[in-house]
Amino acid sequence: MMRKKHRIMVISAVLLLAAATGIGVYYGISNNTQLLWKELYVSKWNDPAARYLICRADVTGEPNVNFSDCNLSFRSDSTKTDIINTNREDYIGEITYYNTGIVNQASLFYTDNNYYVMYYDENFHVYTVKNCYMIYNMNFMRCFIPCPVPLEISYDVFEVYQEFDENELDYLYDNYTFDDAVEFYGKISEEYVSIDKDRQQITLDGFEVFKGEIIEECLTLDFKERTVIVLGADGSRIVLDGTERMEE
Repeated sequence: MMRKKHRIMVISAVLLLAAATGIGVYYGISNNTQLLWKELYVSKWNDPAARYLICRADVTGEPNVNFSDCNLSFRSDSTKTDIINTNREDYIGEITYYNTGIVNQASLFYTDNNYYVMYYDENFHVYTVKNCYMIYNMNFMRCFIPCPVPLEISYDVFEVYQEFDENELDYLYDNYTFDDAVEFYGKISEEYVSIDKDRQQITLDGFEVFKGEIIEECLTLDFKERTVIVLGADGSRIVLDGTERMEE
């Protein structure tokens, strides 16, 4: 006959094993629920036909996906940390995203020559994911060009900022030093980026969306002069400082 003391020890061991097993099962179920979360894809500035799995999330309704502009938005009660954990490999860290007139605290991701930011609107419970590029929209071209600030290089846009006594280019040059830009563009392949440290210039290729092709040396950021040098329709180089108007 088993002694009472030994019987208690055996029962305790069984209970502990059951508890541990239960915890393991619960933990597995809890983690597996994330496997049921919706996969969220975005496109790439240099290949809009490509699809990149940026994250997974417990999405309410259908996400609003715009592959043409490389962005998406979605409603979710998932925490930002849990969403980031579904793509920890490409997560870089938290940054201040200067979305021209709006400032967002955003999570930064990087993969294959593409940066993405994700930020959350607490009022509407909406997450937004954007590819980090600017638009060159002049001289019969519309090009996506990697950039930490979503500028639009266009006479029309320049004029809008001038109406409010602002210069659109200030959103880049006031918030990013040349060293900051070198760090940002340092991850991108030399196939698309050329850095001149002596002149403090960064020359960039762009993806022309109408023709669906890469335009080499489409635009140069000049941090010393706080200007952009763009490719003209005739192949010439045009220097812009953000104060130009359409009639010029």
